[in-house]
Amino acid sequence: MCSATVSRLFIFFIVGIMLMPSPTYSKINTPTHTSSFTGAYLAGRVANHENKTDLAINYFKQALVYQPDNIETQKELLEAMLSVGDFKEAVQQAKKLKEKDVITPFVSLTLSIESLIKKDYKNAKLLLQLKEPPTANNPIPELIGAWITFGSGQKSQAIADLKKLKGPVWYELFISYHLALMSDLAERPQDAKKYFIKALNNKQGTLIAPNTYERIITAYASFQLRHNMRKQALQTILHGEQMLSTREVFKNFREKIEKNTFLERLIKTPQQGAAEVLYNFGTALNHKNSGHIARIFKQLSFALYPQNDATLFQLAHISAKLDDPYQAIKLYRALSPKSPYYKDGQIHLAFLLANNNNYKEAIKLLTLLNKKFPNDRNILITLVAFYMQDHKFLEAIQTLDYAIAQINNFQQDDWKLFYQRGIAFERLKQWTKAEIDLRKALEFFPNQPQVLNYLAYSLVERGEKLEESLHMLQKASALQAHNSHILDSLGWAYYKLKEYNKAVQILENAVRLQPEDPTLNDHLGDAYWKVGRKREAIFQWNHAIDGKPENSKQIQEKLKFGLQ
Repeated sequence: MCSATVSRLFIFFIVGIMLMPSPTYSKINTPTHTSSFTGAYLAGRVANHENKTDLAINYFKQALVYQPDNIETQKELLEAMLSVGDFKEAVQQAKKLKEKDVITPFVSLTLSIESLIKKDYKNAKLLLQLKEPPTANNPIPELIGAWITFGSGQKSQAIADLKKLKGPVWYELFISYHLALMSDLAERPQDAKKYFIKALNNKQGTLIAPNTYERIITAYASFQLRHNMRKQALQTILHGEQMLSTREVFKNFREKIEKNTFLERLIKTPQQGAAEVLYNFGTALNHKNSGHIARIFKQLSFALYPQNDATLFQLAHISAKLDDPYQAIKLYRALSPKSPYYKDGQIHLAFLLANNNNYKEAIKLLTLLNKKFPNDRNILITLVAFYMQDHKFLEAIQTLDYAIAQINNFQQDDWKLFYQRGIAFERLKQWTKAEIDLRKALEFFPNQPQVLNYLAYSLVERGEKLEESLHMLQKASALQAHNSHILDSLGWAYYKLKEYNKAVQILENAVRLQPEDPTLNDHLGDAYWKVGRKREAIFQWNHAIDGKPENSKQIQEKLKFGLQ
């Protein structure tokens, strides 16, 4: 099989079963000196739009040298400072705006949080109420305001204020949760239990705010354990594992409960309660254009409660999502090895490193993590994937050999181990071993489309067992009808069987789905040539060349001489 095609199929494998794509590293952001307010301001806006927030801050500061009283620039500077977590500087900037009687929601919120940190509850409440104009469908000020009231000693009033809070149906999850937290802190266990159950029964929470639902489950389990309800606490965590099955935090809590480890309250102070509000909404904001606001909420939450690993993890995640890998790496590395988010954080960190072609460090990190969590297949599979992406196929095989040898009771999910090892053998040109492993993977998971595709395509390229390969590819295509790579493999199988018209029809569909893929265009060009559509074949080959494939030389030969 040509290396370009194998690389394509392997990338398909990575995307199919790995955790997450990561942004590439941006270049270090160095501001250029500008000679005017307009130049500096526009450069700041562009940098902000590109999520180069540190650079935006520098440009906004330059702009204010030319026009110190420009309010819009001052407001954008405040938001940028909040976004990168420079809370002290943000407070100073918010105070400057307040002195000019400019009160935005972020001015009000920033100054209120500063007072709340200092336990100046009276001033915190006054500052929170300064916001103008009021924002519709935004319960954040009311929820934080209730925690401020709670901190001032008026616990009953705070709870009453939350009970009166009205709004859309989605408010209910957050109101019930914070009523539960307040009731627990106010030593009202019956009320706390009632509100925890109400929040837990809000199944929409797993859809609208899964990270908040995670917190509800862990907070309630902690509450149950502190009230001698160990069995019920375990059931609550098991419910969490069913509802949000990939959450490592539940496994961590379950192990602690099974060991009778004491679990502290999730929220122990009004400051932490207000931080939880911001965390809840910062993680719930997940639509297309909300990343900037979500990051600010998480940073403000972190300012109030810097010991919260959940916030640290989510800040790292949003930083990576906003293409700020330096910040993401810094935050992931700050997670304590004792944190329930440590393992996932390290895996995400490895992806960031590998995505910048720093496979050596990514592999080192995952090797250490694999020793710490030897039974975690996800770590192992990711480690092997990085070995293979770094063309270290022998190391991948050795790692998988050891892992497979340790397994006493195989499960269906173990198809991945044999699939990976089969690919590694194939890349080392040990086809007999590769075919055995790929077929073994299908024994575990007979209708796994990726395995069907890889095995069948490999056989087609070798000119072996074409009828069987065609059957496997037809099955894979039926399972994933809109997968361009599987369609390409199916079309290529028809080509090898000299059924050129069928090949053209299927390869055209593959190219429609992924028009820039050079392998797909190359194959379609070959099929066009065979059916006499030579001009179209030349067009497709030229388009394939534009993608700079590894087999460019062979395509150039076809452009000169056609197919023989």
